[in-house]
Amino acid sequence: MISPTILLFPLAIITTSTSAFHLIPSSIPAIHPSTALRNVWSNSQAVKDYEDFLENKPSAVTITPDQPSLFLIPDTPPLPSACPFAALLASLPASDDVVASPSSLSPDFLSSCALGPSFPIYVCVPPSALPTFLSSPGFLALRSCNSPQLEDLVFFSHSGLLTESALRSASVGSSTQTLVLLNAGVVLAPFTAKPVLRSNEVGIGRDTQGQAKTAGSSWASGKFAGSVSERVANKFPDAVDSACRVAFYRDVRRWLFEDAVLHAAVSLVGAVHRKSSARPAPFTFRETAEGYEGEVVDLARELASCLRGGLAVTMMYGFEERILAQATSGALLADVPAVVNASEEGWSMRGGWWLEEMTAKTVRKAREVKIPLPDPLPMHTELLEYVGVDTLF
Repeated sequence: MISPTILLFPLAIITTSTSAFHLIPSSIPAIHPSTALRNVWSNSQAVKDYEDFLENKPSAVTITPDQPSLFLIPDTPPLPSACPFAALLASLPASDDVVASPSSLSPDFLSSCALGPSFPIYVCVPPSALPTFLSSPGFLALRSCNSPQLEDLVFFSHSGLLTESALRSASVGSSTQTLVLLNAGVVLAPFTAKPVLRSNEVGIGRDTQGQAKTAGSSWASGKFAGSVSERVANKFPDAVDSACRVAFYRDVRRWLFEDAVLHAAVSLVGAVHRKSSARPAPFTFRETAEGYEGEVVDLARELASCLRGGLAVTMMYGFEERILAQATSGALLADVPAVVNASEEGWSMRGGWWLEEMTAKTVRKAREVKIPLPDPLPMHTELLEYVGVDTLF
């Protein structure tokens, strides 16, 4: 009989003989750490987008023509000098449209509009006021009866305000609704005081195929994306460079996040240097992007990296060039003060969104399962603390 041979492995001792193999529990510690991916999770929307991509659906963007619509506009919309984006929305209704207050929304009111079984419903409230609209009795009535006209809602975002969390909490804001990133607004022309359309869209050279590259465009996706695009084009036929383009939902969602990265990075870097230099007046977006380009890019990359790991949203190549171009040359952005204000109404959709949704929630999840996880946005958190924002979570 052959004498047993003992082979040592990291996890077990195996004895061999001519008759059998025996697995003996080992007390020898493993040489390699466990590969269990305990702190990795995915995002349901990212999974759905990838499945649609693999199945080649949708394979084309459906362009719907403009048609009579319902505009839900606040009773006292901001002046163009206060918010060019709100002024643009207030200027869009035509004579065959219905204009009403957001509080008027209800199933019975939609039936009384006599606009047909399906028509665009423009929700023209400021993004920061969106949670109030989504908790209003009229909207809740539509959702409780699972009204098909929930798909007719058109939501707008601008100025780096991330509305996705608010929309998702109300079970809207997916590819079934219309989402619009506004990078154009109405301002009063000098001397004539005539309302004119201005845009953050800027040219950034040409690609390897010789095609012109742009940044800061307005984008729309969803059921009535074509209607929104045509409506803006008809209202301002001379503003060719300020047109609202139409794209797939997953692409518009990515540009919404790119716009949020731009505003979060430039605003925070500008606020930091204003405090460090004891400057009375805030830096503008242009001054911040030109004077502290490296810091803006570093912070933008950190935010973008966290999006990729947390929400499976990846910025397209060259996003650093695009955000710098908009900050320095955007007609509605270059002269905006680069400030951080944690007490403003929209803070939860600006810097507060990154702090709560990306940093705090990630750390809380790790603590619940007792896994040590570092701050996913260390630079962002450190700079917020420097300018006086409470980052305890």
